[in-house]
Parts: sequence; C-alpha cells; structure tokens
Amino acid sequence: LSTPSAASQVVLNTTIMDEQMEGLKTHFENIVKAAQSHVRRDELWKRVLYGGLPTSMHLLSCAEFQELLQLVTISPLEHFDPKLTALQKQTKRWYRDFILALEERFNDSFKSFENSTDIYTVIINEGWHDMFVMLISDRDGHQQGLYAVYRKPKEGGIPYEERNLTANIEAEQQHISDVINFACCYLWVSVLEDTPSLSPRLRNGSRNEK
Repeated sequence: LSTPSAASQVVLNTTIMDEQMEGLKTHFENIVKAAQSHVRRDELWKRVLYGGLPTSMHLLSCAEFQELLQLVTISPLEHFDPKLTALQKQTKRWYRDFILALEERFNDSFKSFENSTDIYTVIINEGWHDMFVMLISDRDGHQQGLYAVYRKPKEGGIPYEERNLTANIEAEQQHISDVINFACCYLWVSVLEDTPSLSPRLRNGSRNEK
C-alpha cells in the first residue's frame, strides 16, 4: 500500500516542479521581452529627437514612428483644456494651415512624420526631452487631436522614478501650455475670420485702446 502512495507523491512533486519551472521560464521571457521593448523604445525616441540633424542618426520613417507610439504613454490634451475638443470639428484645409502655423511658431522643435493616409506633427520639448506634444491628423481631415507623449509610464505627468523633479514638471507644464495657448488662439482667430461682422469691430476696438 505504501509503494503506490510514494510513487504518487513523486509524480505530484515532479508536476509541481515542472509548473514552477515553466512559471520561471515565462517570467524570465517576459523580462527579456520588456528589456528589448525598452531598448527599442529608447532607440526610436532618440531618433525622434536627433534624427535628421547633423548626426549619424537617421530620421524615423512614419512606420517606425507608429511603432514608437505603441511603446510609450499618450495622454489627450483635451484633459488639460476641454476647449481643444473643437479641433475635431475643423476642416482638412484648416488643419493644413494649422500645421504650417505650428511649424512657423515652433520651427526649431518641429518634426513631421507622414504616410499616404496619416500626418503626425511633433513639437519637441526642449526643456525636458522625455515628453513631446503631438498632433494627429489624416489627409481626409477625419481624425484629429493633440496629445502629450511620454517616453516612460508616468505618475502626475512625469515618469514615476522622476516624479519629484520639479524642473521636469515645470518644463512639461510650460510646453503643454505653450502649445495649448497657441492652438486656442489659432482657433479663436479662425472663428473671427469666419465671422466677418465681428472682425472690423474687434479691429476698431483694438485701435481705440492704443
């Protein structure tokens, strides 16, 4: 009677060990995959920042930029300012002119990645290189939006391990504010231009104040 019981115990122990080994194998495979993902993310991120400049780094293709977006944290700027939802109602022509205005305003920080259907406009944060602001639009004017993009998962707007660095918080908030203020101002001017009866009154008021 004791022999079958001992054999059963051996089988049970072997099964438990096999399950534990399989769990450890899966765990280490996940660690390796995460490390490879982080290396790839950082490589692509550096090429967003420095690619195309007088360096040895090549500028990202649009496909590579879309790959990067799968590896980073993205937050809609509508969370910061609900007025930006008006961007979704603009026309294809409006977006074309807005992108040109962004390039003129943020010339040194401006990057663009395009394919046959999508346009990704990037405004680099010169004060903190671990985030940038991105405008997404397509060539038909159907998908639009402004987003804050972070290289690492964030808590309170900055990566977890850097959440106490006040300078990074200030650089993040300043960059987001600059882009939001410019976008809102551009929207406001567009509304005035589409309402001719308001424009002369506004211009007259501005002259009277001088």
